[in-house]
Amino acid sequence: RLDHLVANLLNQTRLESGGLKPQLDWCDVRDIIPPARRVVGDALAGRPFKMEIPGDLPLFLADAPLMGQAIANLLLNAALPTPAGSPVLVTARLEWAAGAQGIFIGVADRGPGIPAELREGLFQKFSRGKGARAGGLGLGLSIVRGFMLAQGGDVSAGDNPEGGARFTVSLPYTSHASVPNDEH
Repeated sequence: RLDHLVANLLNQTRLESGGLKPQLDWCDVRDIIPPARRVVGDALAGRPFKMEIPGDLPLFLADAPLMGQAIANLLLNAALPTPAGSPVLVTARLEWAAGAQGIFIGVADRGPGIPAELREGLFQKFSRGKGARAGGLGLGLSIVRGFMLAQGGDVSAGDNPEGGARFTVSLPYTSHASVPNDEH
């Protein structure tokens, strides 16, 4: 837990100092989500973890380590309030929004949802709900927003139609002429 707190403090400092310079490269969402799930570890124990990713979802430009950390923070936030036995679902899709294509990765839980009084300041640093777990600093969602903004994207929060909360990170999508080749 101490490692997680220190990492969050360092990430917040990097964001505030302007020291975060994303390294955008072609990414496959299937290479980002499983490692993020492993980072969360036992926090998801007893909660079925499901992924719904279309087989034809294209590669997209992102900083894979930043995306992995953002998804891990969202998974941890989903795991803590979700009752044992309730699923945590990660979805990904390519979709038109605001006149442009974007990649959207959602994390949905079946916890209590987001209280109305928290919605306005949800992504501000040190924002914590009344029932927040002991030991947290309220930096996780602020860091997610910072990582996404640094990559030209954003994050939003809403209700899961099946009960609980849903957080969605988004990035602009640029198609590529052919699949990039790492071989030289």
